[in-house]
Amino acid sequence: MFKKFTITAFLLFLILGCKKIENTMGFSSHSSSEIELFELSFENVFLSNFSAKFTDSDTIFMQYNSVETKLKDSIQPNKFYYSLVPKKQRNDLYDFIKKIDFSKSNQEFDEEKIPRGIEYRLYFTKDGEEYFYVLNQLDKAPENLDSLVHKALRIIPKTKDLKVYSKSVSFKSKITTPPETPEFEVDSLNFE
Repeated sequence: MFKKFTITAFLLFLILGCKKIENTMGFSSHSSSEIELFELSFENVFLSNFSAKFTDSDTIFMQYNSVETKLKDSIQPNKFYYSLVPKKQRNDLYDFIKKIDFSKSNQEFDEEKIPRGIEYRLYFTKDGEEYFYVLNQLDKAPENLDSLVHKALRIIPKTKDLKVYSKSVSFKSKITTPPETPEFEVDSLNFE
């Protein structure tokens, strides 16, 4: 009898103790004056380009748009990946985001005038409003957005920690593919 009770108690403890309680990053679980969505996309002509979506849970979704040669064995372009983020890192990022007044930052940009090179795109929704920022020279970016990019990049997982995600994820901050370089015919170039 004691043995059956012990086994039953152990199984109940195991079942009830394994329930995962997910702490949210705060995007959609707090009051209406909170951030509802946060995305970051990164482009560098010489490195991998990626987009990251920070969710209202402990999960980051990622998609690499192009992959540098040394990562081609572990990461596939245009596949979706995910990773879990530690609670302290999530909370630090969320607390920082809450302090930014996005309505005071200039969102206007002319995509044709953005120089190719290193570029970050940030996308937020807050109180039903959308905010979209393009930062292409971090030393000239508003300090709070520059700091936010660096904090978010520290949280983004290493490629070895990513797991393949079989469903599709949409990114509003996704970097557009740059136009291909036009090909020239050798005969049409004048080398004199």
